[in-house]
Amino acid sequence: MEIEPYCGSNVKIFVSDTPFTTERGDVVNNLKVAYHTYGKLSEKKDNVLWICHALTANSDVADWWAGLFGEGKLYDPTKFFIVCANKLGSQYGSTSPLNTENCPTFTIRDNISAFSMLATYLGINEIQVIIGGSTGGAQAIEWAIMEPDRIKNLGIIASLHKTTSWITAFSETQKMAINGAKNEEEGLIIARAISMMLYRGPLGYNKSQTPDRVGSYQQHQGEKFAKRYNASCYLQMLETLYSHDVTRDRGETTENILKRIKAKTICIAIDNDLAFSSHDIKEMAEMIPNGKFVEIHSPYGHDGFLLEFKQITNSFAPLFL
Repeated sequence: MEIEPYCGSNVKIFVSDTPFTTERGDVVNNLKVAYHTYGKLSEKKDNVLWICHALTANSDVADWWAGLFGEGKLYDPTKFFIVCANKLGSQYGSTSPLNTENCPTFTIRDNISAFSMLATYLGINEIQVIIGGSTGGAQAIEWAIMEPDRIKNLGIIASLHKTTSWITAFSETQKMAINGAKNEEEGLIIARAISMMLYRGPLGYNKSQTPDRVGSYQQHQGEKFAKRYNASCYLQMLETLYSHDVTRDRGETTENILKRIKAKTICIAIDNDLAFSSHDIKEMAEMIPNGKFVEIHSPYGHDGFLLEFKQITNSFAPLFL
């Protein structure tokens, strides 16, 4: 199925002028990172807000997080120089199977290495605030560990320091659907239907759907996803997700690795989130030296990180002081 990549308006492409070597040793020439910027970098270069997007989003944060973006809102382009970069392997402009032959599988740390290059290119020495939700949180956590002096304030919502067996089980089930279906479109439809149950959970479904209509809702969500996303890129995103564990190949405990984070940190959990439990996020927050745990309420489960604008604004407000 042909998918027309959507990058949003005003997308920019950074192309590395040196070969990029991945964690696993693959070399990529002319590595591409698609990104959006909003607002202006201050003369002191001290107003950078970096947003890390979730699994299948793009770098146009004004499009998919509009409830938090805009003048007078938390992500205010009249105050901040806002940057969002598209993940490697995604179909929305960065190096991926759609534009690169024999595209390697990237890790979360590969993404941070690429984003760090982009930040330097943009003249950014310090990131005043970095925020990530879901798999975007995985990127933000890794960056705060890899370059602790660059990240001043860190906001994590509905995310953890590693991909758990629970998340991997859902991802593997989606891979089985894609690889076992008669075609990619059917596989993506089933995979999305599976993931929606994790994202919304029982309260979200019972609040918004009736038993006689929920089947058509599942079909609609799957078809909508299959029309906008490429199967090879989606499998790439799942493989990248598997790589996330801050202790991987570092030979230290989780607590010792998280102690590397110097940023003032706020970790938000969503009480009805089936993907990342409040217990696990609280435990992570307690291991970060300047970490604070906040729990918000949402009947929409994991998807609450995209919907609970007022609670998110109030919870992250201390990072912007």
